[in-house]
Amino acid sequence: MKQNNISSFLGEQCRKYRKILGITQEELAEKMNTTPQTISNYERMGIKDVDVEKEISTILGVNLREETEDNEGTPGELGKEILFYLMEHNGNCLIVELLKDDVLYGITKERLDHEIEKIAKLDLCCRDNFKTDSSSGECIIGYTEGVFKGNKFDRLFITAKGIVTIKNLATNTYQVERINKCINDVKSYEMLLASRTHGDKVKKVPVAKDMEEFLELRPWYRLINGLTRSGVCNYKADYIKYLYTNWMNKFEFADPWLCPGFSTEEIDVLISGKNFYYDLMYRMAFGFTNKYRLENHIVRDAGRKSVSYETACYFYDEEIAERNGDYKRSRLEWFKANEWVLVADEEEYFESLQDDYFDEMMRECENDELVFFTNDALSSNSIIGKLDQKKRLSSIYRENVSDEFVDEVMENMSLFYVLPKEPKVGAEKINIVDEKLLVEELRKNVPNIEEYPDNVLKWFTKDQIESFIRENYKKPEYYNELIIQEQLNEIEKLIPEAKEEYYRFPKSWEENGLADLVREVCCLNM
Repeated sequence: MKQNNISSFLGEQCRKYRKILGITQEELAEKMNTTPQTISNYERMGIKDVDVEKEISTILGVNLREETEDNEGTPGELGKEILFYLMEHNGNCLIVELLKDDVLYGITKERLDHEIEKIAKLDLCCRDNFKTDSSSGECIIGYTEGVFKGNKFDRLFITAKGIVTIKNLATNTYQVERINKCINDVKSYEMLLASRTHGDKVKKVPVAKDMEEFLELRPWYRLINGLTRSGVCNYKADYIKYLYTNWMNKFEFADPWLCPGFSTEEIDVLISGKNFYYDLMYRMAFGFTNKYRLENHIVRDAGRKSVSYETACYFYDEEIAERNGDYKRSRLEWFKANEWVLVADEEEYFESLQDDYFDEMMRECENDELVFFTNDALSSNSIIGKLDQKKRLSSIYRENVSDEFVDEVMENMSLFYVLPKEPKVGAEKINIVDEKLLVEELRKNVPNIEEYPDNVLKWFTKDQIESFIRENYKKPEYYNELIIQEQLNEIEKLIPEAKEEYYRFPKSWEENGLADLVREVCCLNM
């Protein structure tokens, strides 16, 4: 074997055994008193230094030069149960999930690592482990920081060989049933690595060797997945859905795209996420305005008014000027660190966001664990919960609401209803998943729809479109919206193609000024 081939082989062996043992590049670098980037270079470009080879071999407890044959052995009982669990969870799971008492019944971490190492050497599964982006405090895949110890991503994937093996090892009716229930949903490690989105094709992203490299090749994943989704803040929901649909792989282990306050079924109906022109026509046709963006800010943090986006950017530019350009924080980082500057007047909070009663209780019962426990337990009581909901709804509508109205809202809390401005008992609401009501809305909003079902240019006048845009597509008005806008700016630096593709306009819009209006209200020129 030539020297270059040997060094490359040693690098691949290092990566392989490091992952089998559940060691991150950062942990191996610490043991070798070097940097994670150096370890990455060894694994990608090869190990040419004999002393480095020996040191890594000693740490990993293997001889990197020994080629392991493709073992055709079978896993033990614990190994089989791990593979069954992976099959039943779409092909992958966090390592910590396997330590739960109802999974492997109290197995120790050391024993679990040993079992995983055995089945990984048989190429039945693959363990991926690395650090998340600690600089931002956000996890790359979409799990909150608390799920990992020290922001460590440690996940087990079943391989194609693992799926075939466990299918053949199902020897009794119970095991066969377990396999049959999940076989159509499971995805092998190889399938995940080979999956490609529209964005991957646009950016010409190559196939990765493992999940760590997969995410390194797609730096926009962390940013898209980290988009603020606090409370029911649905700012630019259509555009965000476009990003998730076209630029993120729909991994079962990734945090799914969420629009708070809506069920999955409703999101599919309410938010299309194709391109701005399509989404606008769709909203106008079915009457899906953005007024809920303001009405539904009923979570404390979601309703804080912010300074204008232009003012926020001006404050940041001033900071840089004061430091003579010597400032390392990005605008997004500065926005997050200077919330007290960017949130306008605290007195402008919605009344529904103020909970003086709870604040008073906090002061009166400070450090009294018994009181807090009792309070939390009683709040889940259905009767007390209804009273609390009635209080909140009365605050939102600024008048006492009826018990019947509260019952109706609580019964349908998982669904999105366009609530009337005044809570009239029995008032008809538009259920957005009711096809008959949708057809009625369509005929009302587009009177000539039956004459021109295939000519969207005939549906609305220029004045109607302009009026809808001005009423529904506004610049950030709340702090969370300010953060989302800046996060989108960061994403667009990495994938400008996404912004160009989504915000395409008809030629007539470029001539009549509608395109410029959209660019202004959607902050496309910032």
